[in-house]
Amino acid sequence: MSDYIDIEHKGTAQHFECQVIGYPTPTIRWFKDDVEITNCDRIVIGFDEATGIVTLAIKNLVPTDEGCYQCRAENSEGYATTTAYLVVTELPRLHKSLASEIVNARDEEEGKKEGEKGVELDFRSIPKF
Repeated sequence: MSDYIDIEHKGTAQHFECQVIGYPTPTIRWFKDDVEITNCDRIVIGFDEATGIVTLAIKNLVPTDEGCYQCRAENSEGYATTTAYLVVTELPRLHKSLASEIVNARDEEEGKKEGEKGVELDFRSIPKF
């Protein structure tokens, strides 16, 4: 994971991944806005020591997930970090309402019996954003 900005939509998931190489095997910690992150129901942190692949998965993004994420690998020889900024946006919503308009109403219509009423409707779909 190199320093970058990632834009994701609210309700989706985000997956960060980087590779760590170090001896002795480093301790891995993740931070969001300088606060350490731990595993919970929406956040899963992984580290495969054999490959050095480090992961951070965030499920069901919410606006408060937006921020600066940092992976920090540290051992007795030193440390290394990499960062990414996550932007969480709302998914565009398409609101649609059905509007109707009477375009022609008359008491008598060709082919109608006397006393029957005729009504014509023109339905138009009007999207509202």
